[in-house]
Amino acid sequence: MRSIIPFTKVEATGNDFILLNDRDIELNLLNSTVIKKWCDRHFGIGADGLIHVAFQDLKIPKMTFFNADGSRGKMCGNGLRAVAKYLLTIGVCSKKSENTIEADDGLHSYFFEDTGWITVELLVNSSSETLPDLIGLPLPDNVELLGFRRVGVSHLVLETNEPEFKNFEALGRSLRYSSMFGTQGTNVNLIYPVNKNTLKVRTYERGVEAETLSCGTGVTASTLVFLEKKNPQKTELNIETRGGKLKVVLKQGRIFLSGPANVVFVGHIVLNG
Repeated sequence: MRSIIPFTKVEATGNDFILLNDRDIELNLLNSTVIKKWCDRHFGIGADGLIHVAFQDLKIPKMTFFNADGSRGKMCGNGLRAVAKYLLTIGVCSKKSENTIEADDGLHSYFFEDTGWITVELLVNSSSETLPDLIGLPLPDNVELLGFRRVGVSHLVLETNEPEFKNFEALGRSLRYSSMFGTQGTNVNLIYPVNKNTLKVRTYERGVEAETLSCGTGVTASTLVFLEKKNPQKTELNIETRGGKLKVVLKQGRIFLSGPANVVFVGHIVLNG
């Protein structure tokens, strides 16, 4: 079989994704080899991840997320904003009302702000679940352990007093594989409080195996842990990532992530089989 597959490249604060839908390609054709090749920045399209969206014969569209290494991811916050932009662009959802999409971790609401930003609801795993024992985690002197949270996927949250921490990727890589996080490991986030309303957040993402320009679930996990430990009365924070600005808001027991997402280009790629 030789097929020419349409795709759309979307970025959300620098986190970039290949978007496909079930009109053009069946999900079962996207094996790890194909995904890894297409996400490669030298021999493929280039992306932090690939997202397949199914909406034919479904009342609620369903997104399936894959990391750049071909592994399946349960949720991706920036990817969710990218999907919202994609569905709006191809005419599947409405800009005027709240919309819903299904992911591996449940149903997510999303809607479009007048500013052009996209707001998505993220789901946090139950606080009653068993969390890793972080005692003895090896950290440099200028880094403090804040906590651990699962926002669809797992996130270790650290804090530094250095605005421009120089060795974060090496630190993130060493902690990502720590045995205390089990066989799947964890994402690693480093935050720097800019002021009482703003955090700077950097994330080393498993599956990409590098620091990315932005991570939606990482930003959300970092906000939740920071507010819990440092300011439990506050309900929102502005976030600065290397890829742009975001906002996290806690409202009536729900958690919302807001930020921009843009279509970068559309094209076709050959699927050989």
